[in-house]
Amino acid sequence: MFKKIMVFMTVTCILFAFSSCGIAPSSEKEETTSVTTTTPGTTTKSSETTKSAGTTTTTSTTTTVTTEANPLGEFYEISWLVRFTQNYEEGRWDELELEELFNVDIKVWNIDANNDNEMMMMYAAGDVPDFYWCTGRVKENYEQGLNRSIPKKMIREFAPVFYNMVDQYEGGWSKLAINGNEEEQYGINRMDVYFLMPYTVPVFRLDWLENLGFSLDNLASIDSNNRYFITDRQFTFSEINEIYRALTEDDPDGNGEDDTYALVFTPSHWFNASLMSSFGFVDDSRYLYYDKVTGNYVQYFAFEGYKRYLNWVTDLLEKGYIRELPGQEDWFNEYLAASGTGKVGCLAGMLDGFNRVDYDFFSTYPPNTVHDSDPDALFVVTPPHQTEDGTGRYKGYGDSPFIDGYAYTFGAGVDDGKAERILRIINYINENPDVKFRFDNGIEGVHYKWSGKPFKSPLIVTPIDKVPRKYPHGANMRIFGTADIYFDLYQKFNYSATHIMMFDYWKEKDLYRYALVPDKWISSLDVPDEIYDAYSDKSNEVMSGINSLVSDFYNRAFRGQISNIDNEWQQYIDTLYNAGYDDLVEYFNDEKWPMFKNYIADFTATLR
Repeated sequence: MFKKIMVFMTVTCILFAFSSCGIAPSSEKEETTSVTTTTPGTTTKSSETTKSAGTTTTTSTTTTVTTEANPLGEFYEISWLVRFTQNYEEGRWDELELEELFNVDIKVWNIDANNDNEMMMMYAAGDVPDFYWCTGRVKENYEQGLNRSIPKKMIREFAPVFYNMVDQYEGGWSKLAINGNEEEQYGINRMDVYFLMPYTVPVFRLDWLENLGFSLDNLASIDSNNRYFITDRQFTFSEINEIYRALTEDDPDGNGEDDTYALVFTPSHWFNASLMSSFGFVDDSRYLYYDKVTGNYVQYFAFEGYKRYLNWVTDLLEKGYIRELPGQEDWFNEYLAASGTGKVGCLAGMLDGFNRVDYDFFSTYPPNTVHDSDPDALFVVTPPHQTEDGTGRYKGYGDSPFIDGYAYTFGAGVDDGKAERILRIINYINENPDVKFRFDNGIEGVHYKWSGKPFKSPLIVTPIDKVPRKYPHGANMRIFGTADIYFDLYQKFNYSATHIMMFDYWKEKDLYRYALVPDKWISSLDVPDEIYDAYSDKSNEVMSGINSLVSDFYNRAFRGQISNIDNEWQQYIDTLYNAGYDDLVEYFNDEKWPMFKNYIADFTATLR
């Protein structure tokens, strides 16, 4: 009874849509039949009359009635494993809806898909679900017979919303093409339209900049309280150095004390991403850059921009403009504490947590916490600053709309009929924004409420322990809508008004032209097998020693044990190459190692 009550309204609303497409949400199997009727002495349609020996013979045509087969007629049990399913409780409202609509029984596996150990144990047992989230082993699992392929034509026919999204990107089908054949795919790729939005953004104290006499053009408010702003003004290298000095030395808060500084520096590159990317690199070792000094494609730690970054940051640390954390407790907690004091002039604004009130977790992120100590503080988001050569880049939230090495895959035991049913489910959820929203966020008044105007304000998510027990809610809501398929940039960030206005401004001012794009990158899905396999073997042999050299140089630089980084740089590079890095670079330089596809042009068409 509960099941019927839960799905009745939804089934009623979409019944007409299914019927108009020739899809009936019925569990009864119907077959196409051809019926031939012959009635003696009765002529349905006279076509010919022959008189012979006083006998009249009438030949009648047959009437054929065709009933279209019900594509949902056959019942399937489908095992399902995606991210966040480890605490899933069977019989949740969204599961029941899909089971009723698609004539299936969905069995969600309570395995942590983010836990490599658990997933490897599952692979070793040779037992994988029918549909599951695969990380880093997309090709390997197929080659080992754990997974089946999915024909591109099946995706086109049964999941057209996903097909059309991938098809608009040049090279979109190549990411999961099996042996270069785009007609056969390893699965369905994780994709997000937000990939080239900034991962972190520089967030300055606007009131302090104004107190110091720095004026900004094209300011636009990005929140209803007019406490957060954005500008397309990109500071030059000389300007950013002067701003950092003034934020530290010129009493920007006007309290007469020497208690402010420009920036907090953490031991994690995570929160220093906007500083690194300004110099044309990030600490992701998959990225390869063309180094003009050596003429080689290299990773960041052998890139000339990394040397310039080390010179700049260590100089600012020595001057006291950037301050390191005490290092006595967990660095993340120390960072949150330092950034929330209201004494820092520039913060690394994490895009996930920027001005978010919808999740308690994000309320601990800067610059949100500054308002606890200084409610009148004003902030402005800027593009990445320039470096001495006039460039300046930011790290994108992703590398492309297709996240490398991650895919939704289909177990080897899945036949075409079951694969079709899974694709239909994915299409149903993702083709209609209202349905996608419901499967991602739940039922209004039960799982969430709006903090303001619907779709113009963040959702306030109901704590799990406050959700009525008749709505099982032990896991993340995004189990069937798939947490890693997003076509709507605004929904991705929970309809936060700040994010909507920030994204609109970013597009209007074409700020994604500052996104950092590698020249090449390391990917088993993109690099030809014979080259990648040889590179991988060599990398396993030499990278441990190389990483030790990289770590040693970095630590000595920040401990002040290198008097002149420029003078020691060449010796450091020679040491890396002699330790086997020259062999890796030879693979990177190979013309068969493809250049990275720049998706920025296509991205502008999908940002909305």
